[in-house]
Formats: sequence, structure tokens, C-alpha cells
Amino acid sequence: MRTVEMRKERWRDLYRADGKTKVLYQISCKEAETLQAPPLWPEYKKERIEWAWNRYLLDLKKAEWLEDDTVPCISMVSGTEIYAEAFGARVHRPDDNMPFAIPFLFSPQEAQKVKVPRLEDTSLMRLFEMADELKRRGGDEAIFKLPDVQSPMDVVAQLWDKTDLFPNMIEEPEVVKELAEKVKQLQIHFFDEWFKRYGTAYISHCPDYYMEGGITMSIDEIGNVSAAMYEEFFKQEIIELANRYGGIGIHCCADAKHQWKYIREVPGLRMLNLYQPVPVLEESYPYFKDVTAMWPGNLEHNVAQRLTNKKKEAYPLGSRLVITEYAETKEEAIRLADRLKAEYDTDRAPHMIPRIVL
Repeated sequence: MRTVEMRKERWRDLYRADGKTKVLYQISCKEAETLQAPPLWPEYKKERIEWAWNRYLLDLKKAEWLEDDTVPCISMVSGTEIYAEAFGARVHRPDDNMPFAIPFLFSPQEAQKVKVPRLEDTSLMRLFEMADELKRRGGDEAIFKLPDVQSPMDVVAQLWDKTDLFPNMIEEPEVVKELAEKVKQLQIHFFDEWFKRYGTAYISHCPDYYMEGGITMSIDEIGNVSAAMYEEFFKQEIIELANRYGGIGIHCCADAKHQWKYIREVPGLRMLNLYQPVPVLEESYPYFKDVTAMWPGNLEHNVAQRLTNKKKEAYPLGSRLVITEYAETKEEAIRLADRLKAEYDTDRAPHMIPRIVL
């Protein structure tokens, strides 16, 4: 049986350009994932702790009977609002969806008045309080899933109303950059403390890939700006964070093909999750295959091996991929794991990744 440590080693090997592991697979099983998460509201802190703990126990049991590459973790799931809230933004918490921040800056003059808060004085401390209790239960061996990580400029777009922000990226670019720098400072304080308390082995906030060192980040606002604006506002902050933490994994669900050149150039890029229509993903494999591992996501169904029906060789030689699959029952999940293992667990780099028909 594939132990948790064996799974971690397979992830390490996937990140090596010369590693033997070219495909990892994670299987979601509806029958085994029955816990409904409580609302991500401050008053549900106790319920969120209990949900995270019981979900972790279920994941550990699942790892005993399902042989895939999932690394069990304590999920510190959050919405995208957490950094904006720390700067004072109000948060809307709908009953049927994720919370989100409401912009409160409407001019460069207001943006200039924003100060970097002390971490200890922010709402981010709720996450530490929950994680401290969960670490007490799980011990040093427990792996945490990071709370949401947005790029500094993505957080700026939550703080500053976009109808005013975007014009000022042209008219007052230095004010925009100063605010992004303040966001980055708070995020560095947060993650320095997070990694000190809970270790530098973790599961990404989105999607659920295992990392040792580095940082993971959602960068979606790059779809709204030109390549020149990426260079001016996004490029340096992403490089600085990648260098500071020793690598990076990037999630992007924006229409941002015009930024692929710059994503390729990010130092220490280990994982790229593009969430795009199938034709766009098909173009991305040869473009990034020599640079990073990829976790494909698409708008039809997030199952990598079904992305291409046009040709037998779905992915170019040398691709390093994470495949996600879904099963209704435990029996179906076990059969699927056996099939995936037979197809992909090989010491040689496959020339092709065949489609799997269940």
C-alpha cells in the first residue's frame, strides 16, 4: 500500500524535471466525503475546527483503502477576503456562497492613507487560533492546507474599486504600487509566522497539491491587464515572493494566455494550474512542459485524461501532470485507482498519456 511518506516522495519526484514520476492522480470519492463544511464566518470558529479535524480523520482513513496520491491534510479553507479584511474591508458573507470583500477605496488619496496593520491586530489571527488548536490535536506530523493566497495586486483589486483602480494604474501608478507593497508586507508577516508555527510542508490552497517550501498563489487579475501592465505591476512582486520562499505554485482561472510568456519566466515555478476551456489547455501543455508540472482544470469537467478526443497522443513527451478523477462509491474509487496505477505507475517516462475509459 502506498503510505503517506511514499506519496510525498512521488510529489517530490514529480517536481524534478529528470524525475521518473510523470503522472500523479487524486480521486475524489463522494461516499467517503460526507462532511459538510460550516459557513466561513467568525462566529463558526468552533464548528470550523471540528469540521477540519473530522475531515482530516476521514482523509487518513481514506488513505488506508484508496491508493492514490492524495496527502491527507488539515484543511484551513478560507475565502479570498482574508487579506482585504485585515486591511479593514467589510466582508459580505452570503448563506450559499464564499465570503468576499467589499472595496472601500475610491481614489488615490484614500489609497495613500492605508497603513500596514500589525498582524497581531488583524482578523487573520482567527486562522492562527484555529490552526493552533488543530496542531495540538494532530501533532507535528499533521500537514496543513494553506488558507487562501491571492497575489498582492489581486488583493489591491479587492481593496480599491476597480472602476477607479484601473484608470489609476495609468494615471497614478506609483500609488497603486505602494498599496501593493503594503499588501505584500502583511502577507510576508503572515506566512513567515504560518510556516514557523506549522512547518513548510503543506497542501496548496488551490488545488490540493503537496509542497515542501515555496509558496502557492492565485493570480487572476492578470487576465484584466495588458502584458506591459503585468511587467509593471505584477512581475516583480511574484518574483520576490517566489525567491523569498524558495519556489512557487500558481493558480490562474483568468483568460490570460497573453501572460504565459511571463509565467514561464517566474523563478522556481513548480506547479501551474490553469483553469480554462479544453482548447486553451491543449495549447498550454507543449508551452509549459519543459518548465513546470501542471494540474489541468477545465470549464467542462476537471478530468485531465478526457481533455483530448482528437488524437491518440494527448500530451507531449515530457509532460508532468496531475490527474483528478471522481467516483461515487468506494468500490468505484478503488477500481479506478487500480486502473490508474496500472496505466501510469511505471519507471519509464510515457511517450503518451492514454485516455482512460471506465
